[in-house]
Amino acid sequence: MAGKTRNLCAEIPLELHTKVRQRQAESGETLSRYITALITKFYEMEERQTMEKEVTRPVCVQVPVELFEQFKAYLKQHGMTQKDFVIHCIRQALAEDTGAAEEPLLRFSAAVLLWRNKMFIYPENLKAKPMLWLWLLRDIAVIGIGALLSVLALTQGLGMGLLVVTVLYAFLTIQVDGSSILDFLRRAARFLFLCQQYYEWRLDP
Repeated sequence: MAGKTRNLCAEIPLELHTKVRQRQAESGETLSRYITALITKFYEMEERQTMEKEVTRPVCVQVPVELFEQFKAYLKQHGMTQKDFVIHCIRQALAEDTGAAEEPLLRFSAAVLLWRNKMFIYPENLKAKPMLWLWLLRDIAVIGIGALLSVLALTQGLGMGLLVVTVLYAFLTIQVDGSSILDFLRRAARFLFLCQQYYEWRLDP
């Protein structure tokens, strides 16, 4: 025995009305049954989306641009979405941690682990200044200009003073563990002469 029914009337745009009537005719259902199925499907889809939002949590990470481009190329090559890839990686990592890797994931992991085990080499300090050999690029430019002017000075018979200064500057700017003799001299000058020192004395209670 069919449940109780009630009439539902509403005005909708003409274009939408035509589309609904066309789809209803193609389905072979009566208008009442077609509209009932359409509304029921809509609410089921809405409930399903609500449940998915409640049981899932977003995972967001920032990666270098070069790595992200490689990641997109990998997804395109294997026909995968970012969501599927991340979920598989997380499940595999958890399975490896517990020592109970799932058999279906093992076949997938062959390619994933190769991608995960790539080595990306970055400077120890991403803010480090660019270097060439033992000098900063700025110092290389200064030394190059000094050497050129020294040669011109020698050809004009102006002596070797500029050449000595250039060689001395090259020696003082050699970088060792991110610092040079010239950097040390600058800090010493600031500490001893250029910057006022501030001291506090107090008695601990």
